[in-house]
Amino acid sequence: MRLSRLIPAACLLAAGGLLAGLVSAPADAIPPIPKAGAKPAPKHPRGRKAPDPEVLAARHEAAFGRHRNRVARLPKATAEKYDCRTLGYVLPVNDQGQCGDCFGVSTVDICAMSTVKAGRAKNDESARWSAQYGLDCGGFRGGCNGGDEAQVFEYAKTHGFPLASDYPPYRASEGRCQTVDPAKLLKIADWGYCTPNQQNGVAAVQDIKDCIVAYGPVSTALVADSSWDGYQGGPLPFERSSPYNVDHAVTIIGWDDTIQAPGAPQKGVFVVLNQWGKSWGMDGCVLIAYGSHQVGTEAIWCVTTPLPPPPPPVPPAPPVPPTPPVPPAPVGPATVTIPDLPVYVGGVHIGHAQGGTFPVSPKSMPVTTDKGLSLDVVLALIQLARDIQASGHGQLIADFQALTAAIRDRAGILAALEQLGTDLLAVGTDPKVLADLLRIAADLGIDVPAASVLRTGKACCGK
Repeated sequence: MRLSRLIPAACLLAAGGLLAGLVSAPADAIPPIPKAGAKPAPKHPRGRKAPDPEVLAARHEAAFGRHRNRVARLPKATAEKYDCRTLGYVLPVNDQGQCGDCFGVSTVDICAMSTVKAGRAKNDESARWSAQYGLDCGGFRGGCNGGDEAQVFEYAKTHGFPLASDYPPYRASEGRCQTVDPAKLLKIADWGYCTPNQQNGVAAVQDIKDCIVAYGPVSTALVADSSWDGYQGGPLPFERSSPYNVDHAVTIIGWDDTIQAPGAPQKGVFVVLNQWGKSWGMDGCVLIAYGSHQVGTEAIWCVTTPLPPPPPPVPPAPPVPPTPPVPPAPVGPATVTIPDLPVYVGGVHIGHAQGGTFPVSPKSMPVTTDKGLSLDVVLALIQLARDIQASGHGQLIADFQALTAAIRDRAGILAALEQLGTDLLAVGTDPKVLADLLRIAADLGIDVPAASVLRTGKACCGK
């Protein structure tokens, strides 16, 4: 009787201790109670691991040596929407199972899609490359424990993969490598990063678009946070994830610039193909906003047909030589132009006093014919021409024409001045013309024989 009472008491004590423990436990230590009929979201494997910094740097340096700025020279994609599925480049959705080889499964699928884009295979399961071969034979270095995509692309370039139909089926676990006929190993021609100069990091949206149009679906690493496990459709909420949390590798197959994800600063999403089976997400795909979840990390393209080598780098432009100083204009005599002067007598035009262009030497320069006329002589000639024109004497006009014609010849000047002085005495012109003539003779340093007569005023001006 006492024993039967003690047993229920012990049970009550145990139950009470359990309840006390639950009450005292922190809230996040209490497992959530699932809703009736709800199934917990399955935990999908990730598996993308970044290589050592030295390895990563060496890969980018090698890629730059092969491609340099090839991506920067691609035609710019301008379509608002683009989807490789509608173009027939995308294989049926794959499923990596519970193996962390996302980096390998996505890469061999992209390689297979490049053969479809090149017209070398049909867009169905017959084109798929063997992921199991990668796990068994070293193509997926790291296996189900994780790795990175670049080493798989390089393996596809140097060694090759068989078709899935030419190797045992995928088991999502590593096994013994099976012998494959080397003739059945398929290779890609090359691969490269989606960054303009093959640098590491997150590729720009425009560069990724350009690579998709040029080469087909591209690989990317990103952050697949816990929201991915229960994802069912629509654009994922925008998440500015840390680059240190990148843990998954997938395939970008297109974009849509008309969709804005919740919380995104702008419109635009990438259409991303996952390898968690067709029942996951939107028929195996997910929409990720530009700049969200580190999408575009180490984005890689590949081709199965050889590419032409990139052009050599443009050599720097040679330095522009300094502009040579403009040499000073040769120092020579300045010139002055005496225009032809029309001559009228009694209102009737009888001719022109001939002008011309004559060198002018500085006033202080001795006057010689090889150095030109002094400024005083030129001015005196101009005044003489005006006064002769005003006098209206045709003979004096003719003498002035002879004077200007011989202005560069000293002997000619002497003769012309003498003739002008003689005729001036004959016509008895006004004192202005006389004064002009004397000034010219004095400036030229010429002793005109008639000048002595003119100076005395004899026979001048009717005297």
